Amino acid sequence: MPLTSTEVLIIEFVGVPSAGKSTVASRLGDDLRQRGYAVYEPTYRVDHEFGGLRRVVWKFWTAGAWAIKRPHVAAAWLNGIVRSRQPSMRVALRLVLNAWYVSGTLARAAKVSGVHILDQGLAQSIWSVMYSGGRFKSSSFVRLFEATIPDCAMGLVLLEIDDLDALVRRLADRKALGRSRIDHLVRAGKDVRADVLRANNVYKSLIETLTPSVSKIDWISTIKVDAMADPAASVEKIRRALLP
Repeated sequence: MPLTSTEVLIIEFVGVPSAGKSTVASRLGDDLRQRGYAVYEPTYRVDHEFGGLRRVVWKFWTAGAWAIKRPHVAAAWLNGIVRSRQPSMRVALRLVLNAWYVSGTLARAAKVSGVHILDQGLAQSIWSVMYSGGRFKSSSFVRLFEATIPDCAMGLVLLEIDDLDALVRRLADRKALGRSRIDHLVRAGKDVRADVLRANNVYKSLIETLTPSVSKIDWISTIKVDAMADPAASVEKIRRALLP
């Protein structure tokens, strides 16, 4: 049955590049719409439907508005990311902007009834910080995650990878590359196996810290999905777990 007119469910995905976050998220949105749910895909829409300038302005506006409303949490994100020894201040500021933007998107979603699907959520922001940083404590960022998430039903979809060689092949075949270090290496035709292994190790470190913490929060459910599985099967598993 569809959610009531006052209920909110936020679903966010986390996984290494090319794990299928956007693909599964988009198909989940289509599936739920066909079943009568009011579905919103704010991060996918901004990244895929907004033009360059409009996308940048929207992200800055959303990030800034949230930071003004939650200055202490915003400052904690800024401090944590700057102290994580990013390769440059430009990278650090980009990661801060992204964390604030996702936080603002979550806050806005919590006020609108329906299902909100984020293919790039707050946990993914933490992964990005950990992956590119030279020093970090995953436990510190997990505490920031807890301080930032809204008080509404949430599903955290974990895209698990066992066959790293298959992931490398998927990266090589991917047409739309992102802005991560791995994506840049693929564009340059470089061997990405070592970076994929590191990316997956960072992911595992994050999940090992995040999962026990999230399990103590009543309104958050975690769903593990095989990233190399058929997207249709993944969609069904997620739907059955969160909307039985």
